[in-house]
Amino acid sequence: MQLHERQGLLRRSYSHVVERDVVGLENNVEGLVMNLAKDENRHQVVSIWGMGGLGKTTLARQLYHHKKVRQRFHSFAWVCVSQWCQVRNVWERILIELTSATKEPKQEIKEMTDDEIAKKLFCVMEEMRCLVILDDIWSIETWNLLKVAFPNVETESTILLTTRNQAVASLPNINVFLHKLQPLNENESWELLVKKAIPARAEIDLGMYRDLGMKMLRYCAGLPLAIIVLAGVLVRKNTIREWERVHENVHEYISRGIIHEEEYEGQYPEDCII
Repeated sequence: MQLHERQGLLRRSYSHVVERDVVGLENNVEGLVMNLAKDENRHQVVSIWGMGGLGKTTLARQLYHHKKVRQRFHSFAWVCVSQWCQVRNVWERILIELTSATKEPKQEIKEMTDDEIAKKLFCVMEEMRCLVILDDIWSIETWNLLKVAFPNVETESTILLTTRNQAVASLPNINVFLHKLQPLNENESWELLVKKAIPARAEIDLGMYRDLGMKMLRYCAGLPLAIIVLAGVLVRKNTIREWERVHENVHEYISRGIIHEEEYEGQYPEDCII
């Protein structure tokens, strides 16, 4: 398997994964659910934009499974696009999920030409009320290749995409609702660190650890991925002295951990972030 294919598999996100210890997304979820579930002045595309590790996929999955969103749409599809996008494969996966295709219909879809599958997907999204999640789009060129299979007329279907690229999030000439995901604040950062680094059953005085923890969290800058990496180190440290030793080299721990997760555990930063 080529390196980019292996990395693509590692980075792939899945709609069924359920996150634990979600922190700092409540207001984001509430606002976006209102946008997705409304009947009037709806947007053709909803974009969740932000730097890597902020929890864009986590937020998208919260919306995908939300009760009000499930009541609003009739058919759903989740596809992780990623850096090395194969347009035909993305179209196939969306169409199969939207139509709940079984064995024979799946085979029919796979035997279609590119033009046929694009036209079929266009018609399904035009006729049905669909929510399509395109997770992790890297470039405007990728969107331009994919969009020919999506309705360019008024429809009750919505595409929700996540991206690190502002140009993708903005999508000129399309009715887009742009949502920029923000870093966690100090209290949210500490809450997430405690949930991940200190087992609930642990009988310790959190006040003794807070000042030191807050000093280390400054290096995380509210980025959930960095906090998760830091918590992964601290979870095995049971004394203040051990936390102090981590603090002495906290920047190295975080930097090395982020690089490792992004290169080899691509699912972790976005799929299991918080």
